[in-house]
Amino acid sequence: MKVEEVSINQVFLSNRTIKIPYFQRPYVWNISNWEKFYNDIAEIAMEVNDGEEPETYFMGSIILKRGKFAGGQHLDVIDGQQRLSTLKSATTLKK
Repeated sequence: MKVEEVSINQVFLSNRTIKIPYFQRPYVWNISNWEKFYNDIAEIAMEVNDGEEPETYFMGSIILKRGKFAGGQHLDVIDGQQRLSTLKSATTLKK
């Protein structure tokens, strides 16, 4: 098993499909979870806009397992589904 630190951009911009396996619990975050998460990220974004050196935001461990399927590779989400799904939803809404 290979463990590495990567940015969230590397996860979303990779040329792989991210899958949530059947054994994962359903998405359960609610508005209070979203607000805390987004407020933390917005605080860092404001620092960047003010010209400050951006802080690193530790989102917690996200564990992805490489898998293969006909036609390519995918990443199974073992841990971090709530955070990844929330970020993905936010980027989809911005478009």
